[in-house]
Amino acid sequence: MTVAQGMHTDGSGLRDAEAGPCYTESVYHRCTGFRLLNRLLVKPLSNGLAPTYRRAGSGNSNSRISNALLNGKTPGQMDFARTEELLGRLSSIVDHPLYEDAPRVRLSATLAVTSMQFAAGVRVLCGECLVLPASGALRSQFEALVRAVWALHRATDNQIARLSAELDRETQQANKNVPLANEMLSELEKFPQLSNLLISLREFKDSSWIPLNSYVHAGIHAIHWTENLPPPQLLDQVFRISNGLVLLGFQHIGILTGRPGIQAEIIAATACYSSCLPNRREDIQRAARPTQNCGLTG
Repeated sequence: MTVAQGMHTDGSGLRDAEAGPCYTESVYHRCTGFRLLNRLLVKPLSNGLAPTYRRAGSGNSNSRISNALLNGKTPGQMDFARTEELLGRLSSIVDHPLYEDAPRVRLSATLAVTSMQFAAGVRVLCGECLVLPASGALRSQFEALVRAVWALHRATDNQIARLSAELDRETQQANKNVPLANEMLSELEKFPQLSNLLISLREFKDSSWIPLNSYVHAGIHAIHWTENLPPPQLLDQVFRISNGLVLLGFQHIGILTGRPGIQAEIIAATACYSSCLPNRREDIQRAARPTQNCGLTG
């Protein structure tokens, strides 16, 4: 079985896919490689405290985070050090071959890694107090995750072939009609076994899509937070939501390895990381419905 059985972040409703054939070394390279994934997501830490790619600004609004770098957190309590530690553990857990060397499975894995690359951008931008581009990257992270699930369960062979083709002018044109997030989610609703996962994805989209679009298209949310310094709770909210989507991405990759018990390993690894993750479904729901004061409601 290759279908996700409701990828709850609280671990409920999970069931592993059956193990299948391993994929080749060339597929590792094509999918970025889960060992390379570890390098993409887990940046070197300075004195084991804060990611070295984060710089504290000097003489500007970002300078207020410089002292917070000493403990790996920003004023919004974004725990970067623990986040990178968690991502290192999760990437080690999923560091296994995919269950099948097939275009559909390879593409789904690639898209999951794509979503995690956007998440890495969210963390960097949150560390610089840049809520506008962080929110834009969060939107792209979500879409890549939805497309990863859609590619595995719903995409046609023709769509898989078009998305997997080498990039040129012709293939770019051919992919113009690939479904967007809302259509993909509607198609995935036809799979009862994905109902728990879709609750989380729908909660995020229904509550946050309008403001995230406003950020991307320079609407009123973007204008407001250009004129005003974003509050720490807004940055922390974007940070935690992104980490929650990363967890769903790792669970999806776990499905693609086909290894029995891997979902339980993933969930167990998150137990001590409440400082950087929404811990329970009610917390996820609360995070996915940002308060008006934080400016993420539609």
